[in-house]
Amino acid sequence: MIFTIRITAIVIRRAMEHVLRVLEAQLFQYFESEIRSAMERETIRDRVAITPP
Repeated sequence: MIFTIRITAIVIRRAMEHVLRVLEAQLFQYFESEIRSAMERETIRDRVAITPP
């Protein structure tokens, strides 16, 4: 019984570690995308400000 509980705990721990790694990767991609979008908006604003009417 103790052996089964220990194996179950190990499996759950590894699953949680995997979930956390996936979430971390997705969060990194999200922030990278947000930063890229902000940089593109700034570039467009700069171009519009420089372009004569």
